[in-house]
Amino acid sequence: MPTTDDDSDRALRWRVAAESDLSLDEHEAIAAMLARSFDDWSFWFVGGRSWAGIEPEARVLATTASRAIVAHAGFRRMFVRAPDGPLLVAAVGLIAVSPEAREAGVGSALMRRLETTLRTLDVPLAVVQAGEESAAFFGACGWAAADEATVTYVDYSVNGAGVTVTDDSGWRVLPLGDTAERFRGAISWDGQLV
Repeated sequence: MPTTDDDSDRALRWRVAAESDLSLDEHEAIAAMLARSFDDWSFWFVGGRSWAGIEPEARVLATTASRAIVAHAGFRRMFVRAPDGPLLVAAVGLIAVSPEAREAGVGSALMRRLETTLRTLDVPLAVVQAGEESAAFFGACGWAAADEATVTYVDYSVNGAGVTVTDDSGWRVLPLGDTAERFRGAISWDGQLV
């Protein structure tokens, strides 16, 4: 993974914010950016609701000089049930770059900052579910496809009711001290995704 900063990286202010340190104004700004970034899912991100599934533990954020949030990734440490026993992972989600900041290297800078942050958590793996359209991007950032994983989790529900889903597509793993092969077979997520 390259560690050099490009011009877009230096032009932004980066920080990692614990969930409890975010103000309502920041949650509202994050929600607005996520709504612009995820058109098909914008109904999730209303007012100060800056998450869709389980609320992140912390977030990696990039802001401009005018304090506009232009990049975001959320994560939460949690145990999943794997064939070899309980496995601690950093569950990652809500990875977004605002439409006005795309094509400027901000996504790659976000992934570098996210990886650096995740490496400080002392977890063996980071896991994200990504669509086919972003597979090449995640691969270029060092995230391996977890093609042998079938994951059961509780799907998002606007009204709070959970629906159990089993899915074997789109799982990506970033080894942080263990091998990607640990995330294979039948995985029980026991909750919602970030």
